[in-house]
This record gives sequence, C-alpha cells and structure tokens, in this order.
Amino acid sequence: MKREEKKNRGSGEEGKLVASVTELKERLALYLAAEKVVLESNQSYQIGQQSYTKANLAMLQAEIRRIEARLELLEQQHGSYSAKQVIIGGRR
Repeated sequence: MKREEKKNRGSGEEGKLVASVTELKERLALYLAAEKVVLESNQSYQIGQQSYTKANLAMLQAEIRRIEARLELLEQQHGSYSAKQVIIGGRR
C-alpha cells in the first residue's frame, strides 16, 4: 500500500489506527495463506543425511498469533486510544 493511500484513510490518530488495522489484517491474510501452503504440501525433505525445510510452520503460527493479538488490542482500544497505545513495538 502506498504512503499516499495511508494518509488519505483518515485524519490524525484515527487515520493511523485505520491504517494500522488494515496493514495488520493484510499481513495476517498473507501469513494464513502461507500456513495453508505449508500444511497442504511437503515443505520438508531429506537427501541422504541432509534435511531441508522450505518454511517454518512454528514461526508462521507464532507470527499469526502475534498479529492476532495486536489486532485484538487495537480493536479493544478503538474507542479510547492514544498514539502511544496504538504504536506497539513497531514502526509508525
């Protein structure tokens, strides 16, 4: 998503919240799609003594839980939030 689009989503802190929630939902959708691919296909294989893994299911699932927790927090705070509450260990 382009920066100009983010700026036009709303004014002030409400615009930042909408952009943050939208970005998190987009990111969650990508991680859920990646998890589905891993679950439906053979992501690990072995050649001789060497084992190879294309994707780390545990890492994907941990990130899904983290994003879901951030979304839940933002949605709980929607009525009364401040800039410090909305920005959670990340970038603006």
